[in-house]
Amino acid sequence: APADSDGDGVPDAEDKCPNSVLGFAVDSTGCEAPPVFTYSFPFGSAEVEAAKRGNYTKYGEFIKRNDLNLNVIGHTDSTGPAEFNQKLSEKRAENVAKIIEDAGVPSQKIHTEGKGETEPIMSNDTKAGRAANRRVDLVPYK
Repeated sequence: APADSDGDGVPDAEDKCPNSVLGFAVDSTGCEAPPVFTYSFPFGSAEVEAAKRGNYTKYGEFIKRNDLNLNVIGHTDSTGPAEFNQKLSEKRAENVAKIIEDAGVPSQKIHTEGKGETEPIMSNDTKAGRAANRRVDLVPYK
């Protein structure tokens, strides 16, 4: 079997990140991949449930280790007035950004934005669609 010095499942000859952190997912090149999870905010709320905060903390650790910047983009479903939804989406982004900042990412590396109800990923005609639209997107960049 080919050598895999850092134990990430990618042979050393193909590993572009030979010192990846054990226990974190890597892509096909051996470089750390961002944690993948979904979280639907409760209706009308910008608060992240305590049991789900760890996902954002882990994402913050990924951002910090890889010296990345992060766009945190809040969204809502289309229930209620557009102006309320815009403010709610901004608050969702700010709350998630705070969790990530608390994980050690400097605030100047985090940009927040609210999109309100303008960018749904599913139809707002169903309960499941509305839940999917009550989200925050995390977009890392150099």
